[in-house]
Amino acid sequence: MKVVKFLLVLTTILLIASVAGAAENWVVLQLPYADYGHLYNTANGMPGGNAVPYCAPTATANSFQFLENHYPSIYTGNPLTGGNLLGLRNSLATGWTGLDGILHPGMVPPAALGATWQDWWEHKVWWIEDYAPGTTTFKGMVEINPAAWYQGTCLTQGPTTWDFLWGEISDGENVEIGIDFQETPGHALTLSSMKFDDANFNGVWDNGEARQIDYLDPNDPTQLYWGAVSNNLKNGRLEFLWKNCFIPAGKLATIELAYCESPVVPEPSGLIALAAGLAALGGMIRRRS
Repeated sequence: MKVVKFLLVLTTILLIASVAGAAENWVVLQLPYADYGHLYNTANGMPGGNAVPYCAPTATANSFQFLENHYPSIYTGNPLTGGNLLGLRNSLATGWTGLDGILHPGMVPPAALGATWQDWWEHKVWWIEDYAPGTTTFKGMVEINPAAWYQGTCLTQGPTTWDFLWGEISDGENVEIGIDFQETPGHALTLSSMKFDDANFNGVWDNGEARQIDYLDPNDPTQLYWGAVSNNLKNGRLEFLWKNCFIPAGKLATIELAYCESPVVPEPSGLIALAAGLAALGGMIRRRS
């Protein structure tokens, strides 16, 4: 995403903090919880409703709400949600006819227990291309070969890495992750925050340092949940302690994929000139010292 890091600093849309304690120095990336949608994975999208196997479309809808709230000058007029988050979620799940007349069957076919990784990715891309064309670029990491998928060349095949996720969150990008458990079907989450204990004060995560991720769970989107990430990869995958109000003690899960939407931010000439001026000033200061 062009000049996003510079824009993030100027507009403070991303909180980057170093919190020092007696023996800890946590570096935190926190995207604002209030900007996300808070739709539940239920038929009516409300707490206590009948459960539906729509975790992927629900996590995606909550992510799309973030894009509209966080980047209103790019997604003007709510083109992704249409002001109806539940309607968006249901269309993503069960299908819609695009503006070009092409029928998209939906992420979750009838009688399915959830979305496949391919259906999740393709329908997310199709929706944005239908209703907000030219506003967004796509990227991600996924375990299986996505070459035959629509826009599959935007994805990198392989285990999702900490550095990849950190880079996307630090750029203020939208990230959904797919997680898996050995004994149950997988689940979809919306990643919102990351942090690590910078024990050696070098500004980057190093092996052995504690780290956590924070996410919205469509089964319980009332709050964010921090989950400790293991320093030992499980079958090459990041493993973390997943929990929500239904499983407060948590259970171990692996991250199988990460799908990201990046708003296309134009390069404002004034900001670029300001950045160049600051760089020149920095050079003068260094030469004088």
